[in-house]
Amino acid sequence: MVKRTLRSVLFGFIGVAVLLGFAQSAQAEGKPTFYLPTPPGQTWEVIQGYNCGTHDSWGRLSFDLVNTEGDTYGAPIYAAADGTIFFWTGRSGSLILSHGDGYYTMYSHLSSWIEAPTGTSVKRGQYIGNAGATNPSPTVPHLHFTVFRGDGPYAYNRQPVALAFAEGYNFPDNGGCNQYAGSLLTANGEADTIAPTLEWSGPAERTWVNSGRLDWHLSDNQSIQGFSQNWDAPAASDKPQFAAETGYLDLIAGQHIANVTAWDAAGNTASFQREIWFDPTAPSLPTTTVTESLTLNGSQSSLVLNWQAASDADSGLRGYQIYFGTDPQGTGEWFVAEQQVDVGLREPGLYYFRIRSEDNAHNFSEWTTLQTVQIN
Repeated sequence: MVKRTLRSVLFGFIGVAVLLGFAQSAQAEGKPTFYLPTPPGQTWEVIQGYNCGTHDSWGRLSFDLVNTEGDTYGAPIYAAADGTIFFWTGRSGSLILSHGDGYYTMYSHLSSWIEAPTGTSVKRGQYIGNAGATNPSPTVPHLHFTVFRGDGPYAYNRQPVALAFAEGYNFPDNGGCNQYAGSLLTANGEADTIAPTLEWSGPAERTWVNSGRLDWHLSDNQSIQGFSQNWDAPAASDKPQFAAETGYLDLIAGQHIANVTAWDAAGNTASFQREIWFDPTAPSLPTTTVTESLTLNGSQSSLVLNWQAASDADSGLRGYQIYFGTDPQGTGEWFVAEQQVDVGLREPGLYYFRIRSEDNAHNFSEWTTLQTVQIN
């Protein structure tokens, strides 16, 4: 029989909840329908049943469950009904969900959980953590599962609720010791074998950009457990870094590949990649190849101006924007890709030839005056 010292920890939940001010969220009235919190299609065995041993007081109608088809430690655990997060303690790895009308479920000895704030909504069948052997549990990994009722916002006067599951299992209490030990329970439905999917948003792939970030949203036929991420190397594949459906990566200069590995609640994984080109730096200024001041007579039929090429280390140079006019601070949108421009015939006067360079990510250098031209 599994030994554990949860009694003092569980009684302590009430006092801790009062101190922290945890509030119960309003839910639909009436007893919820509970489903087995174990993976769909898997069979788990009750290794400690009602009453006796460490199952006493308001936790006396509890089950300790182990996986008969594989490892118990690390197995995903799911919410037995819709509800909200009411309480978590890492000491015993215990998560309590509130389901409204005074009903609660407790999942103990979890090795990890979704790490969401109190009051966060969860859906029935949503991943909430992984089975484990967290102290003060024994060395045998298992899930300790309890349904109970409590009064008021802090669940005072807790009373046990006999377990019954939508899969067709019903376990009334007859007062016996270790009732239902050895029972085999199979969660409803076939095992989920469909991997999650990902939708990117942000920069287009293999297109130079100068700002933004790479975002994504994960979807699944059941629910998402989380994801890992990395630039230019595979994302961590042993467990999710983040328990979320959405994520992002800040861009880094150059051509890089974003890697995301996603997990659904059943443990199915999928990996995704996206190549992003990011250049946040402006190109260099062009420079003149001739004197900075020209004097011309009006008999010339045209005026061709030349300059030294600018440079850009990342996305490369796209070309130049040109201004040729009488404003010493003038700007314009006249674009040329080459290193020369024919400004044509002009009336007599003093003209300013101003220019700025543009790279393929649409970064621009400052405007600079390369030449002044006096036409007589």
